[in-house]
Amino acid sequence: LLIIGVISQSTPSLQRWNELALAVPRSNIAASSAKNYAILAGGLYENGTVSDVVDVLDVSTRNISRLALSAPRYNLLSTSVGSYVIFAGG
Repeated sequence: LLIIGVISQSTPSLQRWNELALAVPRSNIAASSAKNYAILAGGLYENGTVSDVVDVLDVSTRNISRLALSAPRYNLLSTSVGSYVIFAGG
């Protein structure tokens, strides 16, 4: 489960506005953002299998798209530069 919220400039609190499900529940994921997108990649499934799933959340539409890494990975590092998101390691 992914709980998304917005930090309002007028009030310094996180206001919950949506709950969305990840493609498949997993831990040890990497997350980053660029422009209107939050991107969560890789991780471990409950049974210990490594994931190649990438969830891309468009915060303007509140829709999630599913992509795949080139190979399953966990314990990734991530960063964003301009409109690019970079995942490394794993």
